[in-house]
Amino acid sequence: MAQLDVSELLLDPLFVDTVTLIHRTTVVNANGENVLTENSTGTVASVQPANNKQLSRLPEALQVADVRAFYIKAEVITDGTSQYPDIIVYGGKRFQVLTAAPWLNYGQGWNEAVCVAEQPSGGAT
Repeated sequence: MAQLDVSELLLDPLFVDTVTLIHRTTVVNANGENVLTENSTGTVASVQPANNKQLSRLPEALQVADVRAFYIKAEVITDGTSQYPDIIVYGGKRFQVLTAAPWLNYGQGWNEAVCVAEQPSGGAT
């Protein structure tokens, strides 16, 4: 079990970037339709390219996409709990959380999130 608290390093403005974390949920309106709501929160994260081990756990189609690892000071939600996966906005792009793992051994509140860049919806050209 690690006994190292990396919070001081991970909170250093020279090492982290400001990101926006978006939690997405749905509610059913009066017409019986699902309505997606997004609640955003600003936080900090160390943004890294996904490593080979993280990439190998993804489906083959995503292994060539823009995949990043975010070490973020916030709780992140992945798909599978009847909610939509969280979105992390960084550098003007939206990244959808694919997998998340607690990083609590390295400082309270930190999580690792492996994310893929969302593709803009294509219109007619």
